Amino acid sequence: VGLKATWGRIAVDDDYCTPTASSGPMAGTAVDAALFYEVVGKPVADHFYQKLYGPTPMPAAHCSGFNNVKDLGDIKLGVFQEWFDDCDPEVLSISQKALAFLESRGTVVQVKLPNLEVLALAQAVNIAVDFALGHEKQKFEAPGTLEPATHIQLGLGGTMSGVELQATNWIRGYAVQYLQEL
Repeated sequence: VGLKATWGRIAVDDDYCTPTASSGPMAGTAVDAALFYEVVGKPVADHFYQKLYGPTPMPAAHCSGFNNVKDLGDIKLGVFQEWFDDCDPEVLSISQKALAFLESRGTVVQVKLPNLEVLALAQAVNIAVDFALGHEKQKFEAPGTLEPATHIQLGLGGTMSGVELQATNWIRGYAVQYLQEL
């Protein structure tokens, strides 16, 4: 079980604070992941993330009631069926059972996402630029420590212009607006 925490919730090394980096626990059970999250999600007063949050301390992470699945009326889970079904048959079988459970509680909404391939490309370009900026020092000062695929990713991200990066943000903004209107 994995939990992707909100950006900035879990303190990481200041050298690795990038807009696309997000940390969270992986554990054998959801309860273990929740307990771990409550421990590592405590605010760290002098950390970069806390400084962004402002003078008021960030509230402590909590998972209170996370396993109360009797009433999920306030939760909506959007499912893009074409991509949901694109996995190993064994994974799909288990996932369909979980989805049926959630559907029985009225939380599942089938969605169609137009221009998803363009959005995926825009997201990949945005991450590549962020990755290139975040690892520029390592690329030039210790290039031998990087895998060949990493050099390619850094090269791609480093070639994007400001206009191209802004275009990816417009595309991502379109997607967010579309999802908000669902």
